[in-house]
Formats: sequence, structure tokens, C-alpha cells
Amino acid sequence: MRLPTLLLALAATACAAIPPASQQALRTTDPATTDLAALRAAVDMPDALRPRPGTARLAVQLGSRTGHFALEEDEAASRAAQQDAPPAPGRRIVAFRLTPAAREEMEDFRRSAARRMTIGIAADACRAGPIEAGPLIIGTWLSTAQTGRFVALAQFDLRRLAGEAAIAALPSCVPPGTDPA
Repeated sequence: MRLPTLLLALAATACAAIPPASQQALRTTDPATTDLAALRAAVDMPDALRPRPGTARLAVQLGSRTGHFALEEDEAASRAAQQDAPPAPGRRIVAFRLTPAAREEMEDFRRSAARRMTIGIAADACRAGPIEAGPLIIGTWLSTAQTGRFVALAQFDLRRLAGEAAIAALPSCVPPGTDPA
């Protein structure tokens, strides 16, 4: 069974709009030319959720073409994101960077691109603890060479977006029979 995907959109979606201050900060970032080695994406989520290791990917849409590029967790960027946007109690921020191979693949992909593209991040999710009732608010952030810091992009309710059945079906982050300590 395909695990529910935790979709963490880094572009304006029907669910949320990019805050005006972030729009201003992102005006200088051209996705077609920005330094991919400096590109970082972060997600602010409840402590009860985690991205499953090895499943994070950057999704880039150029017209009718979509490319998916592997991301890896970046602890230094996670610390920087926590300084730029300290998480509230009970929440965490995880930041990612493109893998070296994915940077090369994305460079090839965007050479053929028009200037306008949509960028998003997705990862399969797992439960790290009990998931409380009510909204599961996810926030997304982006840092580029031009912004020099993480800027807020969107915030949405994962429960509303994915549905209660998908949230209930999330697997545990700890495989059965292993000690989480």
C-alpha cells in the first residue's frame, strides 16, 4: 500500500497564500538561475509527525513537465530555520537540501524551462507519537542565496487536505519490534 504523502507545497496553493513580506523577500529569487547548492526548504510540523527518511523530494513543475529531485535532511539548515522562525512548543522544523546528484538532475531539467516554475516539497509521513484531534497545521519555508534566510511560504491543515482516513493510516516511524531509544 502506498503510504499517504505529506505534501508540503512551497508555492502558493489554493489552501494558502504566500505572506506579503515573503513575496517581497522572494522577488529577487529566479528559480531558473538561483544557486541550487544554497537552496533549502523547511517544514514546520507537529512533533507527532516526521518525514520518513529517504522519501523527501523536491517537485518542480514547468508547464506540463514535472520533475522530482531527491532531498536530504540538513541539520545545519534546520538550526538556521529554527532561528529564523522559532517553532512553537510541540512543533519542530526540519530543513532539506538537494542531494548532489539531484542538483545536477535539476540543473539539466531547468535549462529547458521557462522562467515560471512551481516548486514544492513532498515526503512520505510517519507518526512519531499520538496525533491529536483537530487541525494538523503544516508550515513551509524557503531559503535561497538571494533571501539569505528562511521565509514563510504557506500554512495549511494537513488533516483537511489529506483527510481523516489518510491521517489514521500513517504508519509508526519506529518499525515494529525495534527499540526507539
